[in-house]
Amino acid sequence: MQGELLLISRDEAAIRHYLPNLERACAFMETRRDPNNNLFLAGPAANLTGPGGFCGFLEPDGSYGKGYLSSLSITYLAALDRMVEIFRLLGDKGKQALYEDRRRAPATPCRC
Repeated sequence: MQGELLLISRDEAAIRHYLPNLERACAFMETRRDPNNNLFLAGPAANLTGPGGFCGFLEPDGSYGKGYLSSLSITYLAALDRMVEIFRLLGDKGKQALYEDRRRAPATPCRC
């Protein structure tokens, strides 16, 4: 949401103020990307779009492990769209290309 506000305002000072936080959030999300299929593994309480609902993948021992949560991927893709546009606005072609590459990372269907 902050990325959208920054794009609407086009306030370069505000963009430079908030951009490090946005980059850290995206870097954190990348640590959750499964290198085998480019999907995002998420555990309990990872639902970004609503309370409750997702508790992870039920393991045979009754505990919950990480699972693939589609809303996480969708929300992050929207964030990557904003990051690409922010860096386009700032004229930073290197960072723009980085976020475009992250956005294009092909997901391989999960054979769960």
